[in-house]
Amino acid sequence: MGRCLFALVGLVIFASGCATLSNRQDLERIASLEDRVTQLKVENKALKDKTVVLKDKTVALEDKITVLEEALAAETKKEKLVFKMPNAKEIQTALKNTGYYKGEIDGDIGSQTKEAIRKFQEANDLNPDGVIGSRTWEKLSVYLEPKPPVSAEVNPAPVVSEGVSKAAEEKVAQPAGKEISNTPLEGSPKEDYKKTE
Repeated sequence: MGRCLFALVGLVIFASGCATLSNRQDLERIASLEDRVTQLKVENKALKDKTVVLKDKTVALEDKITVLEEALAAETKKEKLVFKMPNAKEIQTALKNTGYYKGEIDGDIGSQTKEAIRKFQEANDLNPDGVIGSRTWEKLSVYLEPKPPVSAEVNPAPVVSEGVSKAAEEKVAQPAGKEISNTPLEGSPKEDYKKTE
């Protein structure tokens, strides 16, 4: 019996040791899991903060996109309103007012009208293709209305060129009380100016 008792006490000690070992492993596993949960909470908070920042940036970018889209729409609408395709009579009228077209205003874009368009384009640093596009019409359309006649009160600038006698130069009309300047008019070619003494 002593042996049985001894075996029984040994078995109880052994069983309690196994339970203690099992409890210690469980506690270590629980601590490890708690550490991992804490780490995941920190990572989750960092991701939430990044999400808030990204949402703010997204809203700012969407606002910029909206502003740009509105500006583009306004510019497109403005461009569409600026260019109205002229009819043939308007083209011929404007060309006639510029002096490039000498024919009848008949509404027919023939060779004479095309040649006048080319000459106008060349004179205005445009592609001389003989076709009225938006850039050509932008410059030509200002001539749709004829220029008003010069009033009697306004004297045109005197034109002095080589081969004109001194007597003829002196007869050029000038405004009362004003003398003719010895400097060339702005835009006049220097070779056509003859200084009077």
